[in-house]
Amino acid sequence: MLNQEARSHQVQSPPKPVGMGDVVAAATTAVGIKPCGGCAKRKAALNKATPGWMSRILLQTSRVVDRLRACERMR
Repeated sequence: MLNQEARSHQVQSPPKPVGMGDVVAAATTAVGIKPCGGCAKRKAALNKATPGWMSRILLQTSRVVDRLRACERMR
């Protein structure tokens, strides 16, 4: 397992595109709703309908959420 300093120097892979479907899926999973077959279709449709400018905003937001989750795990 890498220590905190080593993790901060790791090369990050290019960010995965984030769409509204990804946001909805993460939110429903976070509150305990288990995904079904319709959820995957809805996620794909929402991701396809997400405009490019919104994807950039959602990506930045997801990075902040990831950092908050990492801090929460360290407690």
